[in-house]
Amino acid sequence: MKFSVDFRDIKGIDIHKIEDYTKKKIKGLERYSKKELIFHVVISQQKENFFSEIIINGDNHTLQSKANATDIKLAIDQCIDKAKRQLVKIKEKVSDHKKIQHLPEALIEKAPPEKAIRKRKVSPPFLSIDQAKEELSAKKVSFLLFIDSETEEKCLLHPTKDKRLEILIL
Repeated sequence: MKFSVDFRDIKGIDIHKIEDYTKKKIKGLERYSKKELIFHVVISQQKENFFSEIIINGDNHTLQSKANATDIKLAIDQCIDKAKRQLVKIKEKVSDHKKIQHLPEALIEKAPPEKAIRKRKVSPPFLSIDQAKEELSAKKVSFLLFIDSETEEKCLLHPTKDKRLEILIL
């Protein structure tokens, strides 16, 4: 952890005590990142208000939080709370992203696929097997669904790889 504190226009306050207090508070923020963070704290005073600003430089991000209050420690605490929320948010994003990367594809929620299958109701014609062969060759389709006129069973007629016809009884 790298840490620096700048004081601007501060009067009547023990700067060393405030620097120690700030360092102690910022050490608590280290646990929200696995990589080294660089903290730069600026504390200033205008009339009776104290302003604190923390700039955190991390591996792939820069965070900034600001706060003001009538008490210097309160301004520092508010600023650190804001920085903590930002670091927690980044840590959650990274951990959620890593969890999703390591899950098997079956467990990852996916958007439902668009309807690729169209469903419709058909009423197959009553045909003999010879009539079905003729209609299949005349229509030049890959299969023919029909009801066998002799047995009244639903049948599917299709050509096989070796150019022969096959009848499937449904």
